Amino acid sequence: MPPAAPDDDAPIEAGKPVPFKAYEKMQSQLAELTDRIALVRAGIDDDEGAAVARMLFDRLPADKRPEGGLSAWLTAHKAAPDTAPVSLRPSLVPATGAPPVVPAAPPRPV
Repeated sequence: MPPAAPDDDAPIEAGKPVPFKAYEKMQSQLAELTDRIALVRAGIDDDEGAAVARMLFDRLPADKRPEGGLSAWLTAHKAAPDTAPVSLRPSLVPATGAPPVVPAAPPRPV
């Protein structure tokens, strides 16, 4: 069997240099994980809310994006949900807990 090419998906061995392709893959996975953590910290734990948040952030011009990336953007909007894009607000507002209790109808006279 020929030796693996340097950019192959070969397993990474301790003490050996990491192939560039594997390094790029790890960087991509780290970025995805970092974004997912930021989304969950902001209270967005569903795939639809995450897709909306990422799409809205990606549509921002590069010069309008905060230095902290998606995490900083979500943190700012979580602190002031009224400044968030309308489609993101439901995901940022915490649930109120139990549904409101509806009072029972008064008993009917016999």
